[in-house]
Amino acid sequence: MNNMMKPLHLLAFLLFTTSILQAQDLSNFQVVANYTLIDTDEDAMGNYEPIELVNAPYQGADGVFSYGGYLFDIVDFDSTLIETPNLDILDTTSFAFQVEFKTDSLVPNKPIIVAGGLWRYLGAHVNTDNSIRALHNGSYHDTSSDPLNLNQWYTLTLIHDSEGDGNSQIYLDGTMIFEMAGQLNRPKGDTEISNTHFGQGNAHRGWWRNLKVYGPGMASGLSDQQQAEPLDAFPNPFCSEIHLSDPALLGSSYSLYDMQGKLIKQGVLEQLSLEVPNSPNGTYLLQVISPDQKTYIKKIQAVCK
Repeated sequence: MNNMMKPLHLLAFLLFTTSILQAQDLSNFQVVANYTLIDTDEDAMGNYEPIELVNAPYQGADGVFSYGGYLFDIVDFDSTLIETPNLDILDTTSFAFQVEFKTDSLVPNKPIIVAGGLWRYLGAHVNTDNSIRALHNGSYHDTSSDPLNLNQWYTLTLIHDSEGDGNSQIYLDGTMIFEMAGQLNRPKGDTEISNTHFGQGNAHRGWWRNLKVYGPGMASGLSDQQQAEPLDAFPNPFCSEIHLSDPALLGSSYSLYDMQGKLIKQGVLEQLSLEVPNSPNGTYLLQVISPDQKTYIKKIQAVCK
């Protein structure tokens, strides 16, 4: 090999290796909420209440549109709010959320997506050069993103893992553009995700669709490319027994997790009921994998007096 070519091959290898290290990986997460926003405000997983849409009209396959005005300032034709209910999964040790977005007007300092209403602890804004500016613990940080293009769809993914020193990452179309260590200092229960930075009184300008929220390690092997189906499990809340309605699920494997990702019980469905005695009150995730490898998931409450 020509000696002059060796450095070029080495550089190419290093660039390729770096791109792998910075590639998005959600394989340790499970989708627990999916607001498609395609003509519906419902969570397709059936785990959470509908998303709140105020002056955010449906746009068919383009999801919903946010006019960019702050709802609680001067209520006008452009005032828009898109806000999830409280997502208790954000109070777990690790979580992620993802949205597809585009804009028709690149206005600096407009938010794209923000987690937290009382304290804005994780999110992304449009920067003065039309790149993405990261929001972390209430402070802004430049990222490595290129300037955004008008009327182009992007996928934005934000991940936080509170283990150790804590670590947050932001990905644009699967490539990491921001990473920062540090725990998120926020009130427990401050778990809404919205199009609005309430502290600054501004809102996203553009479209949202396919807002997904992920919890930690509750379905190992289920990648971010796979979509779990809703599961009909009752009663909800339950005390010591959970029932399923679909006889086709007999013979399926099941796993029950608490909201910290701890496995509580697993096995094979020999009947359409699970005995879960002495369950502490709280929220659980029930995952069922059918013999034909379809995955079903249900958020379910335990309430025992």
